[in-house]
Amino acid sequence: MLKDRVLVFAFADLKGEHNQFNDSTRDRNNFDYNDFNAGFDSSAVSGKRYTFGGGIEFFSNTEERVIRSLAISSAFHHFSLNDSGFLLGTPYSRFYKINQLTFYLQGNLLFKISDRFNLAAVTRLTILNSFRSKTDYSAVEKFNANLRDKRATVFVSLLPTLYADYRLLRNVPLYFNGHFFNDLTFWEHTFAKYEPGRTYMKGTGASLEIKYVFQ
Repeated sequence: MLKDRVLVFAFADLKGEHNQFNDSTRDRNNFDYNDFNAGFDSSAVSGKRYTFGGGIEFFSNTEERVIRSLAISSAFHHFSLNDSGFLLGTPYSRFYKINQLTFYLQGNLLFKISDRFNLAAVTRLTILNSFRSKTDYSAVEKFNANLRDKRATVFVSLLPTLYADYRLLRNVPLYFNGHFFNDLTFWEHTFAKYEPGRTYMKGTGASLEIKYVFQ
């Protein structure tokens, strides 16, 4: 905290991912049978994501029952992917590497329901710039797999992201956290679903976690 109402923060996120797309069976009457997998028959996909960023947040009076804040932040991302499987019955392998830069403008409302229960609503504007990728995917494969590069995309969380935070015991810093999110390009889409050529930020979903705060 620089002041009572000004916070400077930094963050990092490192992820490893893996997904397996099962074999598809060609149907001569359905040429879209494997579109869900970017046109491949079957795939084993592994990826790594690295994110580093920081920002600043300004708060209203923190003694009120409803606390308002505005956060401005930016982050650098690196994403690498390896993909192998079968294409028209023939083994294939592909790779994809890209750097991205994001800018966030986020408004927050924190409702102090009680001493142990908080509820927050968050709206967010995200600008994502994807630089030129290094890859051996064809242009059609990149489009079908939503691996877009050399473009900027705007995402608006039109439905507020909701957080719930409940402290189980008054004297023990153990919390249940709930989270609902819906990042979307509001003039084109609502909820996340597979569409060739679409750029995704996070999509739509919910999570539940247990948190312990070391003091």
